[in-house]
Order: sequence, then structure tokens, then C-alpha cells
Amino acid sequence: LAHQESVLRAKDPALASTLTMLGTVLVESKEFEQALPHLERAYDIRAGHPQLKGHWMTANSRSALGGCALELGRVEEARAHLEGSSEVVRAALGDGDFRTQTCIERMVALYERTGEGELEGQWRGLLGGE
Repeated sequence: LAHQESVLRAKDPALASTLTMLGTVLVESKEFEQALPHLERAYDIRAGHPQLKGHWMTANSRSALGGCALELGRVEEARAHLEGSSEVVRAALGDGDFRTQTCIERMVALYERTGEGELEGQWRGLLGGE
């Protein structure tokens, strides 16, 4: 990351990819507080890039950010990021893609946490989809 930051512009989409990967590894290691700023920065870079507005990669970054926020107990913040982003990823990549499945898992977790069983069930039904 330090090397990329020394070479790339601060808003370069390649930097967003590295930040997303780093944030994802930290989330998988249950280091949510450390992951959050990397995921926020990755999303901000992609959301601010003219060619990536509405792109599935931007939505995927937003979903990752929402998943991390959910793990930190920031449910409404998570909801704001998760709702809508998963649909963009699904539309672009299809239900069978592993990134889509990860987004779907985050939606299930959100609605499980909020006790919205009907929505949870709808999303759960998409797990393992083709």
C-alpha cells in the first residue's frame, strides 16, 4: 500500500483495488476497526471517479463497507451502504458470481440482525444461486 501511495495519484482506481483487498483481509481477520478506513477510502475513490459511478466495482466496495459497518454494530450505516449496492453487483455479475454471493451474505446478515425475517428469507433464497 505504501508503495502504491507513493506512485499513484490519491484518487487512482488501482489504489482503490488495493485498499479493498486490504480491508477485506482485515475484515476476514475480524479487525473491523482497522478495516473500516481502508474500505471507506476505497469506496470514496471509486464513487468519485467519473468512469466508475454506477459501476459494479463501486457497488461492491460499498457493500464491503456496509458489511464492515454491520460487524461494528452500525446497523443503519450498514443498511445505507448495503441496500441498493447488492442489486447493482447482481445485475452486473449474476447470482452465481462469488462477489455477488458475498453481497447476498451481507444482506442476509443485515436482515437477520434487524429481525426482518421476510427480507432475510428473500435474500437467503439467492444464496448458492446460478
